Amino acid sequence: MGICGGYQMLGATISDEVEARAGRLAGLDLLPAQTTFAAEKVLGRPSGSWRGHPVTAYEIHHGVAAVAAEVEPFLDGCRVGQVWGTMWHGAFENDEFRRSWLTEVATAVGSAWRPVPDAPGYQSRRELMIDTLADAIDTHLDLDLLLAGTRVAGARPR
Repeated sequence: MGICGGYQMLGATISDEVEARAGRLAGLDLLPAQTTFAAEKVLGRPSGSWRGHPVTAYEIHHGVAAVAAEVEPFLDGCRVGQVWGTMWHGAFENDEFRRSWLTEVATAVGSAWRPVPDAPGYQSRRELMIDTLADAIDTHLDLDLLLAGTRVAGARPR
């Protein structure tokens, strides 16, 4: 699975006269995509679906990948066998999509793994991790002392 730059590297070529000014370089040639860097950065909140599961994500990149062959589309990228590529960051935050995709990959490699149907989703897990971190900071750090250290004479806050 390649996402954004990873997807670009999985393609046949990368033409970059913008960021690295490296010219045309060979990619890994595992997907029939050619990436061309443009001066204008692509910023977006794409949405779509895969296998009937809605997917929302975000894009932030200079490289634009064009698929040059008839292959299975995948979230505005493509798939060839078990090589997948997309420019969509955050797609795996979509619980049903992620579970379905992981099930398909597990099946392809002969694994009996399946997602736990009632497992907490991405959003609730993220909130729990943030709350756990905040509680640990509150319990174990003297924030007043830490912040006072940035106000020492002559020191500049970072």
